[in-house]
Amino acid sequence: MEAKLPFGRFYDAYGASMDAALEAKINDIEPWLKGGLVVDRGCGTGALARYLATKGHKIVGVDLSDSLWKDEPGAIHADIMDPVFADGFVNHVILSSVMHEVYSYHGCSRAAAVVCLANSARELKSGGSIIIRDIWSPEEDGTTLELEFDLETYQRFCNFESRWPESKGPVTVMHQTATRRGTLPVRVAVEFLAKKDYTQHWDLELREVYTALPISFYREVAGVLGLTVREAKPIRNDWIIENRWSKGVRGELPPYTNQLIVFEK
Repeated sequence: MEAKLPFGRFYDAYGASMDAALEAKINDIEPWLKGGLVVDRGCGTGALARYLATKGHKIVGVDLSDSLWKDEPGAIHADIMDPVFADGFVNHVILSSVMHEVYSYHGCSRAAAVVCLANSARELKSGGSIIIRDIWSPEEDGTTLELEFDLETYQRFCNFESRWPESKGPVTVMHQTATRRGTLPVRVAVEFLAKKDYTQHWDLELREVYTALPISFYREVAGVLGLTVREAKPIRNDWIIENRWSKGVRGELPPYTNQLIVFEK
């Protein structure tokens, strides 16, 4: 499947932030690695793969961007949408902060996400696992949050609200005070808070949809692919809440920042 990622996109800003969250990723992902070949699909800068290699894991990184891990031994330049290894060859597949990109850069398509997961599952040995960690995608159940933005953040929110690919038009009316206060659907709140600080490449950031693949989607896919769900839960990174999401924002912040899903074949 043809990829639509902007190669070399914005890792000067984005990659640095992702690496800053490395400890949390390690704590969530490493306990599920039980030996054998680990494939980090969409390895980005390679920080997670390098760490796991130092801990004795046999790991290969796969990424489409030429600007990332290309000079490292054990790195493969390939599209994570495509099969990379023979069927039944891999023990573990890591998909860390990449499934939302698969969705976004293939026409906001859940079908593309299923293709990526199906190809990953084909490569697994029996008993192998797919470990998915990404930004939390809330279920669209009508839950709302009351938030207050400073002026700069409010202006950015208005821009986001009009240009986000899955925007359905204005979702709130902010009270016109020194700060802007309003009630947002929790999914919209998470989407905006997760991207609001990436201003250096704001136009590219607005092309991505972080919150389209909730846990219920992954449970459904597991059933279709004949996989067992070993873990499926939202998780909270307090550092992100305190150092990023609360910047320029007050009020009822989302209870979670990420989600972890583990499939077993």
